[in-house]
Amino acid sequence: MADNRPTHIDHVLLFCRQPLLSRKFYQETLAFQIDSTLDEITALHLGETRLLLYPIGGNKEWLADEATLGPGVRLYFHVPDVDAYCAQVTATGARIYNFDNNTVIKEPINRQWGVREFGVVDPDGYRLYFLTPLPGRQLP
Repeated sequence: MADNRPTHIDHVLLFCRQPLLSRKFYQETLAFQIDSTLDEITALHLGETRLLLYPIGGNKEWLADEATLGPGVRLYFHVPDVDAYCAQVTATGARIYNFDNNTVIKEPINRQWGVREFGVVDPDGYRLYFLTPLPGRQLP
């Protein structure tokens, strides 16, 4: 019998207050590539990670309201060289964070669980982490 369990997340849908501002942030600050757009809806990707940016509102009951955005969502992205990617991100003027204490940092930090990481906040308050395993460590 074939194994029909899910193999991976296909994409993540993020509701946005200002979807065109979010589109610009993901494309210009984080270097996501746009796959398609339909009005204010944007499908984009970075490596194998796919996101769908979707506006709040409309007449569908399943759409989010503003109270549900941001703080409860954390996305973690593996990057081959977190320091190089951080330099690319900060060159756009974006601030990077240590979310443990909500402080702005100047470079990625080493974590005791074996990664070097930094975080950014998107226009809707979603927390995005970018990380690379420390030498001799690997992600599960």
